[in-house]
Amino acid sequence: MNRRKTIFRLDKSIQIIDMAVKNLLLIGVILISVFALFILYENYQIVRHADSARYAQYKPTAEDRYSFEELRKINPEVIGWITIEDTNIDYPLLQASDNDKYINTDVMGEFSLTGSIFLDYRSSPDFSDTVSIIYGHDMEADKMFGGFHLFQEASYFQEHRKGTLYHDGEYEEMEIFAFLETSGYNAVVYDLTVGQDRLSDWLHSLEHLFLRSTGQLPGKGRVVLLSSCEAGVTDGRLVLAVQLHKGGKPPAKKAQKRG
Repeated sequence: MNRRKTIFRLDKSIQIIDMAVKNLLLIGVILISVFALFILYENYQIVRHADSARYAQYKPTAEDRYSFEELRKINPEVIGWITIEDTNIDYPLLQASDNDKYINTDVMGEFSLTGSIFLDYRSSPDFSDTVSIIYGHDMEADKMFGGFHLFQEASYFQEHRKGTLYHDGEYEEMEIFAFLETSGYNAVVYDLTVGQDRLSDWLHSLEHLFLRSTGQLPGKGRVVLLSSCEAGVTDGRLVLAVQLHKGGKPPAKKAQKRG
């Protein structure tokens, strides 16, 4: 009889432990699911925050430059606007007294993991330097400079080489002539001391880094490097090399087609 009671109690204990384990597993699955949903929501919010559509109302056009000036009243460190045709690159351009601020500060001056598109603090805001550098984050869904990886495809590179840079009340045409892969510590690539006398030699020294190129390097003029981190590569950078031309045409107020 005692043996039967012992077996019964043991069986009961096993059932209780089994139920407890199942409940703990269920709670674990629920917590993991909630956490996963939270992460997905956070990522959605970050990508949404990086969408250029947030700033479309401020984009300067031939019909409306007042809205852009209103944006500058909100944040005087807004110095221009950068657009690459038929891509997601259609953003206000900022410049601070260092290169740290706009890594995690948005156009409105608020903290944001998306940061902003910004000009190197050492570059002249009127783009009179031979070489200037503009930085932007590699974001998901090809936001900010996240679509740079697309330029590795020959057809995409050939079909997306034009853009517009607005600054100081004027428009300049942007013409992409090379796409390269490098390190963030490459002092040769990120050399802002290059003058007109060294431009041709400097560009030729970078040719071994080119992933895509038109085959025609500027012998003179002004070059802007658009630089972004390369996903999955420590200190890796993807860079679009652009030549500026005076007399660019104002883009339409209509949003660019998204690639």
